[in-house]
Amino acid sequence: MFLRHPFHAPQRLFFLLLLLLLLTGTLPARAGDAPRVQIDPQVKRAEIRSALLKQTPLGSSPAHVFHFIQTQLLEKDAPLPKLRGHGATGASAEASDKRGTQSIQLDLADYPAANSLLLTLSPPLPLQESLLVQWAFDKQSRLIEIFLDRVEKENY
Repeated sequence: MFLRHPFHAPQRLFFLLLLLLLLTGTLPARAGDAPRVQIDPQVKRAEIRSALLKQTPLGSSPAHVFHFIQTQLLEKDAPLPKLRGHGATGASAEASDKRGTQSIQLDLADYPAANSLLLTLSPPLPLQESLLVQWAFDKQSRLIEIFLDRVEKENY
């Protein structure tokens, strides 16, 4: 007796292609699954600033910056930084007249400082640096500048 397959040829082709896509992992991402921004803290500050400005252009609101931080930079349940009631601080902001009246500060990354060791009586400890980013806003809550500072951290 001849057994008939329950699917017609076009349906079989569709299901085979679907199975192939599932097995190879090449299904397109769902809408809203934007790729996360990858920032290498060892890259020049100007390059990092440029990448951040593409995502949070001048004139952006604090809400836009918070959304970017939450969806692209922080881990899923990490707390959001606060909108500070003063302008940006730190070495890069001190040299600027665009410190703003409000700011958001985020520690982007901790990484080993290049070629540095903390010499103590115990075995030498590598120094850590932290990459801090600050978004500065004017009185109308518009982004006017992004500042980046590398800050040495003691890890002992």
